Amino acid sequence: MRKLSIAIVAALALVLGATPSKAIVFGEEVIDASTRYPWVASVWYAGPSDDYYRAICTGSLISPDVVLTAAHCLFNTGTYYVQMGSDTLDGTNDSTFYEVDAVWKNPRYSKRTFVNDIGLLKLTTPQSSVIPMPFATKTDLAAVKKAKSFEILGWGTDQAGEEATYLRYTQVTEQWRAARSMFSSKDFNQNTMLP
Repeated sequence: MRKLSIAIVAALALVLGATPSKAIVFGEEVIDASTRYPWVASVWYAGPSDDYYRAICTGSLISPDVVLTAAHCLFNTGTYYVQMGSDTLDGTNDSTFYEVDAVWKNPRYSKRTFVNDIGLLKLTTPQSSVIPMPFATKTDLAAVKKAKSFEILGWGTDQAGEEATYLRYTQVTEQWRAARSMFSSKDFNQNTMLP
């Protein structure tokens, strides 16, 4: 019995002492993304020598002709399209691909620390079929500071490296204390980052 207790304590120490994951894993499939989250977009890219487009990131429509995404999704060469109104990544329902006219990457973006990881895609033609994501009000912003969990959505690869068929959704808990203890104040700024 004593050996079993020691083994359980050792196993718990390994699990609880493990370093945190560097990615979001699991989550739930959203099979009706085109109606529940119509403003969520998949970002498609083809490099200068590519023969086809591939989904590389997720974005959010924030105005009829602008999609917000991450700066690390944007490259200096190549072309982009944005897909919206789809329940699946392969666009089997009546989804639409929108041509991208211009990209903007935050000039303060750091590839090393991912600080200022914000980018914009400007659509060639403003679209009218999808209502943009609602902007946060002052009340919403105050609530974020008190929030204990956040809702996240995305198209991408799962924990097994498989590409998503459906948009995925999950709740993540705030990690202020863990982030402050893991990173220096230079690498983690609570005023500009959500852990």
